[in-house]
Amino acid sequence: LLFYDCVDEWSEFSNASKKVVNVLEEKIIEKADLIFTTAQALLQKRKKYNKDVYLVPNAVDVEHFKEKTISQKNKLKIKKPLVGYVGVIYDWFDMNILEYCAEKKDDFNFVIIGPSSSKAIEEEMKEFTKKYKNIFWLGEKSYQDVPEYIQQFDVCIVPFKINELIKNVDPIKVYEYLAMGKPVVSTYWKELEKFSSFIALGLNYEDFLKKIEDEYNKNSEGKIKERRKFAEENSWQKRAEKMMEIINKKLNNNV
Repeated sequence: LLFYDCVDEWSEFSNASKKVVNVLEEKIIEKADLIFTTAQALLQKRKKYNKDVYLVPNAVDVEHFKEKTISQKNKLKIKKPLVGYVGVIYDWFDMNILEYCAEKKDDFNFVIIGPSSSKAIEEEMKEFTKKYKNIFWLGEKSYQDVPEYIQQFDVCIVPFKINELIKNVDPIKVYEYLAMGKPVVSTYWKELEKFSSFIALGLNYEDFLKKIEDEYNKNSEGKIKERRKFAEENSWQKRAEKMMEIINKKLNNNV
């Protein structure tokens, strides 16, 4: 069997040739025996070309994203409260919302971890750290060390611009943040509504900042447990089991 695992709207990447990518992807979709998509929006579009499309959202390595003893090298010497982001600083990262929050909430420190995707973004991040004493860009960290950094955050954020690429994204980082029991604030797009019991969605810059303050002030042991429980129910192991179930059903029907 030929499987196509669709995890993004490839044609919407800024460095992609939209026309070429769409033509090539349509060929793959038509040939595939099974298609898995991580987001509902991705599924709807591919259903037009192939009836065997299944939603298998992203998930988390629950064992990896657990509380650990923080090593000296990963210990943040930055005053709390800490608002943190982990991921690539790509052109979907909303620099303006970061600047707005840092400016309006100077008693909070904003920690950004991840590589920049371009020289221009790198320069912009460096300018921010010079201009604002409460923005700290630590660059890329190893996957092994990431949980130790998230553990030190008081609130985790997903400050994405809402465009056609992001509307089709099921962000892995949300599952990882929740696995560590952290309050999460994200900009709003429809795919995130399934998380609405566990994360706060900011509708604009002002609301995004207010949600950060609210999540910080209203955090509790009960909420931490609920977030971790949700993550445990959304492990990669469970996703693999679901995929194998669909694959075996397809194989049996083809015999």
